[in-house]
Amino acid sequence: SNGVATITFRMPWVCENATYYFGVWTVIATSEVADVWINDTLQFHYDYLVHIWKVTTDTYYYAHGDTVTITIEYGTHAQQSIYPGVITATILDETGVPIGYASTDVTIGGAVFCQYANGTVTLTIQIPKFARAGYAYVHVNIFDYDPSAGGSAWCPEYTPAVEIYILPE
Repeated sequence: SNGVATITFRMPWVCENATYYFGVWTVIATSEVADVWINDTLQFHYDYLVHIWKVTTDTYYYAHGDTVTITIEYGTHAQQSIYPGVITATILDETGVPIGYASTDVTIGGAVFCQYANGTVTLTIQIPKFARAGYAYVHVNIFDYDPSAGGSAWCPEYTPAVEIYILPE
């Protein structure tokens, strides 16, 4: 009644090799309006909203009380600069006990079509006195909102988790 037509579609997602469909997709729409054929073409990049490229720490060995500096490099194909993001880092000892957590807010987006907009953030976590000596692992994620507020992941967790070693006292 108002002359506006809409169409929706869903992207495929299978359990095995779900990323198979990632890449540039082309949508072609054709319609006849008053005996005139109108065509429109749209290309878009189908991908995770964010990719975590690299996670590094400032050193490998840490004593109790030392601060771990974690550098996270990430990128996105999103062209809008309006997506909120929360980058988190959690250190778990070799028995799976969390010994430290840090997060920071970022805005995801600002890419040019088919080029990544890359960013880097640095988080710090102090090794507490109660931390078990031995191996520990840095787990990094990017969420839309803080997980404690019900946030969802924008991409898979960075794997493998970065390994550090906590020295005995």
